[in-house]
Amino acid sequence: MDLLGPVVTKSGWVYSTGSLYLRENSLFGRPMYYPDDAGERMFLGRRYKKYQRLPKHSSLPAQPYPLCAQIDPWSVLIPAEQIVDRVDVRQALRNWFEGPDSRTSVIKHLLNTAGIKTDQCGLGGSTGLGCETAASDVDILVFGSASALSCRRAIEDALLSGELTLMTHDVVSSYAERYARLYGLDRSYLHAVFAGDLTKVYYQGRKISFIFVYGENERDKIPLQLYSESVSQTLEIRLRARVVDGSASWVYPRKYIVEQQHGQLHQVWSHHWLRDPVTPTNTLVEVVGRDLGGGIISMTDLAHHIVPLTS
Repeated sequence: MDLLGPVVTKSGWVYSTGSLYLRENSLFGRPMYYPDDAGERMFLGRRYKKYQRLPKHSSLPAQPYPLCAQIDPWSVLIPAEQIVDRVDVRQALRNWFEGPDSRTSVIKHLLNTAGIKTDQCGLGGSTGLGCETAASDVDILVFGSASALSCRRAIEDALLSGELTLMTHDVVSSYAERYARLYGLDRSYLHAVFAGDLTKVYYQGRKISFIFVYGENERDKIPLQLYSESVSQTLEIRLRARVVDGSASWVYPRKYIVEQQHGQLHQVWSHHWLRDPVTPTNTLVEVVGRDLGGGIISMTDLAHHIVPLTS
């Protein structure tokens, strides 16, 4: 079972795998696509629409499975018997590498430079499902937390050489606008975050997204408490702390180690994409999340965050 690997359900909805853990033989799923006759994507002979993560008060299609607020406001618990197919993202990448897309060569070169074998990677998103459009980006899943740093360095080198480029000002602005509405964060702060996001790059005008995730053999690195049924009933905590280590904030699910003034350390976890942008070591931050005990904080709601303090 690969994190973020898509699964197809009896309802027709397509989800990505949100956790390496199961609960009572049910899978934590993050919505990707849902059947809709007016949809612009074709998958398995049906039309689909992309599920857009929006604030709770927005009009979203009702999901066919129970919501599980332990991860984020949109994820669900899918009974195993409801899963009719699992997309092999590693095979999908091997197949895509044999195709004509011009991005394959630069991605192969980056992975080789980083010392990452292609069988450590997968193809996610619409391209992995085979329902991409001409404008679709390609989502490269890199499994294993240890691979994140070497891959980032290879991307940096390609950016410095001019082989790759970062997002344009207009694209960055659209991301900042969207996430400012979603999370209620300052637009200019988010603009600065996205402007330096080297996991979203362009090759010859076509987008490549690198997504780093824990491998299945790293299950013990992720606290089981994050997926407890009681998470949504735990107390919310708000604290000031300094970042001790943010290296794992690049990997899904994201993690920071922070230290309060009196020396207490906390692990701060989040399953929200881009919810906790990379913050340098020693930065003073405000953390808002659920206190799971044992020094573990989980950011599950739209209002939860880890952001630098300005004063």
